[in-house]
Amino acid sequence: MNPFIVQSSFLVPPVFILLFFGVSAGLAFLIKEREEIYFYSGLSLFLTSLIYFLYYIIKSGFQQAYFESKADISYFIFSIPFFLFHIIQNEIKETNLGEKALSVKNE
Repeated sequence: MNPFIVQSSFLVPPVFILLFFGVSAGLAFLIKEREEIYFYSGLSLFLTSLIYFLYYIIKSGFQQAYFESKADISYFIFSIPFFLFHIIQNEIKETNLGEKALSVKNE
């Protein structure tokens, strides 16, 4: 059986899966440039983790959810590579490092 299906049945109610797809689809419509894909992918993962975490805070309280590891906060880490790539990509674009690197390479 698919591990995502098995794990999702333990973590959140099935109706949340539809909410997660809705969040991802909604964010996809906000993308205006190709470079924004990574930012919105990271945001989608972050919001999905946040909804999951808030669900467990409401269900079992903050003390159990956070300090007694009822909710797994390590899911927030999944969004970090997308945000970092977006930040690096913007820095290269704004400082023209990409053009400078290409001109040095071509010389």
